[in-house]
Amino acid sequence: MHGDVELGKEIVDSLMQWSLDHGGVHVLLSNLYASENRWEDVAKVRKDMENKNVRKVPGCSSIEVVGVVCKFVAGDRSHFLMEDITLLLVVIKTQLKAVGLDDDVITELIPG
Repeated sequence: MHGDVELGKEIVDSLMQWSLDHGGVHVLLSNLYASENRWEDVAKVRKDMENKNVRKVPGCSSIEVVGVVCKFVAGDRSHFLMEDITLLLVVIKTQLKAVGLDDDVITELIPG
């Protein structure tokens, strides 16, 4: 389905008609839009999720740096490098703004 956003949208609409309106369906659509750099559509999907009170299961990522594995769970702010991570996100937001992305879209992509 990657690369065929319109087909993906039709599938998501069908799933929603069958009351399968859960976070995973919305995230799938958001990811499809993102794969085509349709950032305004990504922001709209996320806003729709918020308006419908649809939640996705918190994501979890890990990265190994110099032999140490760090785990990150969405929404968790307890990481010992949180200050550095936050600073990096500010830099990324600034770069997104510099290339012309709208403030509302940036906020939807990188909340906080």
